[in-house]
Amino acid sequence: MEANFFRFAALELRKRIAGLRIEKIFDPAPRAFTIDVGAAGYVIFYASPSRGFFFLSTVKPDNKRQPSGQVMWLRKRIRSRRILDIQIDWPGRRMAWRIGVQPPSYLVFNLREGLQIMDHLDEGFGREPEWPDIDQVRDGSNIWERFPQMSPPLRHLLATISPDRGREILDALKTGDHKGGFWVAGRGTETRLSLWQPEKGESLAFGTALEAAEAYGFPRVSSMVNEDVEIERQRSKKIKRLKKSLKRLEQDEQRLLTMVKGRDKGNLVLAHLYQLDGSRRMESIALDDGLGQTMVVDLNPAKTLLENMQWFFSRAKKGERGLPVIRERREYLERQCAAVANADMAVASPREPSEAAVAPKKMSIPKKYRTLAVHMYRTDDHFLLIRGKNQKANHQLLTQLASPLDYWFHAQDGPGAHVILKRDFEAQDVPRRSIEQAAIIAALSSWQRGTDKARVLCAQVRDVRTIKGAALGRVQVGQVRESVVVVMDQELEDRLKIDG
Repeated sequence: MEANFFRFAALELRKRIAGLRIEKIFDPAPRAFTIDVGAAGYVIFYASPSRGFFFLSTVKPDNKRQPSGQVMWLRKRIRSRRILDIQIDWPGRRMAWRIGVQPPSYLVFNLREGLQIMDHLDEGFGREPEWPDIDQVRDGSNIWERFPQMSPPLRHLLATISPDRGREILDALKTGDHKGGFWVAGRGTETRLSLWQPEKGESLAFGTALEAAEAYGFPRVSSMVNEDVEIERQRSKKIKRLKKSLKRLEQDEQRLLTMVKGRDKGNLVLAHLYQLDGSRRMESIALDDGLGQTMVVDLNPAKTLLENMQWFFSRAKKGERGLPVIRERREYLERQCAAVANADMAVASPREPSEAAVAPKKMSIPKKYRTLAVHMYRTDDHFLLIRGKNQKANHQLLTQLASPLDYWFHAQDGPGAHVILKRDFEAQDVPRRSIEQAAIIAALSSWQRGTDKARVLCAQVRDVRTIKGAALGRVQVGQVRESVVVVMDQELEDRLKIDG
């Protein structure tokens, strides 16, 4: 839901629900909320930087999961509260329901960040924005930096029509006098909400913004609910598999520890070897352990006593080499298990109002990378991303920093920076979220930076080769792992970047 559509939908909603009482809140799917407002029905809200929306419905979506911690926290604070007023900051795609006077309290809907309860609003919240003229729109490549309401769909529309028609649309938006109807354009999963009928493709017209938003949003929420149930089933299966792997790992660790303890047997044989026949073959031997006790050492009768002693030492060394690998593997599996179990914690965990403005603490760049001309990022799944700042750095990424098992990303069909996603071992799974975040980081430093969607190549580093004699940064890709299509998120860099 782009900013201008949000404006009209929020204005309609204010007329419908102001003065009503909040009955209850549910979360039928991650980042989705259903708020019972009594006689008017249900306000359904879905938070997403690029795909967020809200609508009003007389039908409550299915709710097949237990309420999250955030919803339980919200229920205690908003249930039975009356909606005293609704303030709309539509350029920022936010609206605030005032639900308390002494002390002040607001339930803030932010399409980018989700739901929050705040005791005050930002200075200028709800202030009407300035507007550019049509010439500024056509000439300004970064027009949205000063005029946030100039969304990509609006800029695209103004670029494809005559200046006179564009001037009419801007004038209507300035005054809020929109009479062009409300549209759901496109088909299937590619539908979108629009204030204007598209020239091509399928579209449905509605008399109000809320009607269009409901037609657009309800099928999506229903799909999310069913998908959430399937995700929960898959998550349970994955946790079960990970726990089985941890169980097998425990067995492997015990086996390696037994191998290491075999050194004691080897040392015992070595201590008595001066009085024994090292070439003798036997099934076992009883030896004094030096503490007055007799220890029976089982042997392999196919080997001599000397060969058995050497075998004990060899096995112990092998066990010692394997134990660190076991520990590393266990740590990885435990992290995976925790990540799968808490996949929606970023959405579900409540935040007190005083914490709303506190930014997350950023990590620092690892010391070994600080002298290199690279940017560093950490994905939400804790994978390290490295992006070159220039051609020389791009070359260094492949020739000095990357290992053959790492993943390489580069914008498709045009110039851009190289991005490396570091992996710890060959069989390590990389979540889809991290793959897409790495692709967005690559696209944001490429010819696709200003687009809504980008296409990025992903390959394993072992399949990427520098070209002898060519300019630094030029490579040849032997095998592409996939072509990743991502929706651009202009703020992802700042969120994932590592300070330093």
